[in-house]
Formats: sequence, structure tokens, C-alpha cells
Amino acid sequence: MPLPVLYVVHQRRPATGRVARILSALGYPGEVRRPIHGDDLPPTMDGHAADVIFGGPMSANDDSAYIREEIRWLEHV
Repeated sequence: MPLPVLYVVHQRRPATGRVARILSALGYPGEVRRPIHGDDLPPTMDGHAADVIFGGPMSANDDSAYIREEIRWLEHV
């Protein structure tokens, strides 16, 4: 079985939509994390096939702690 795809969403309801349906049909399970709601992101991408980061009402330029942490995470992984 393939490794799961990590979906990073920024809304309470995980709206992974068409992307998750297509990847699931290809055999990739999914794992949803919501940093805006306190979910931790994994320290590495070991154990994941890929990550898909969805947008939301915020901007990458906003001065929110979780956005800064998510950008640092992206630079690290």
C-alpha cells in the first residue's frame, strides 16, 4: 500500500475535494492536518508520499504564529 498523502487544510472542515478523490482512486490514503486549529505538522515527510497544502481566507504574508510556523515547516521538509 502506498504511503499516505498529507493534506494541510486551513478550515475546520477538511475540504480536500477532487485532489483527494483522485489520489485515493490511485491508491493513496490521506491524512488531514489543520495547523490553524492546533494540529501539529510532522517533523519530517518520512512516512508520507507527498503533501498538498490548501489555501484559505488568510495570506502567507499575515502575521499569525501558525502561518510563520507552517512556512518554517515548508522550508525544513
